[in-house]
Amino acid sequence: MNGSSLYSDPLFGVCVTVVAYAVALLVRKRVPRLHPLITAPVLVYGFLQLGRIDYSNYKVGGDMVTFFLGPATVALAIPLYKQAVRLKPLLPSLLLGAFVGSALGIGVNALCVIAFGGTEELLRSSLP
Repeated sequence: MNGSSLYSDPLFGVCVTVVAYAVALLVRKRVPRLHPLITAPVLVYGFLQLGRIDYSNYKVGGDMVTFFLGPATVALAIPLYKQAVRLKPLLPSLLLGAFVGSALGIGVNALCVIAFGGTEELLRSSLP
């Protein structure tokens, strides 16, 4: 099996993602301010750049991880529902946090499109 076919195997992207997350967890033990969900993608990016590996090859397996994250996220609804009584007093804070986070996400997205010279069509299509 040559390097090109290894990189295009879906298991390659899955393994790179899982290893990067495991390393990010170890980094977090030493540097608690570095969140693994920020550190892991940076590690994946660095690995792909250093190895001169095409992103499309990684993406085949990376998309599998993304696919399985959807049901895992939905599965969190069950324990959340079971804690509804405890969460009810926190509802205003949770809604405010969701609103502010959404507004900031839209704003940062718009700033990135503008900063990187995106067209008005790209800006309008990326905001929703």
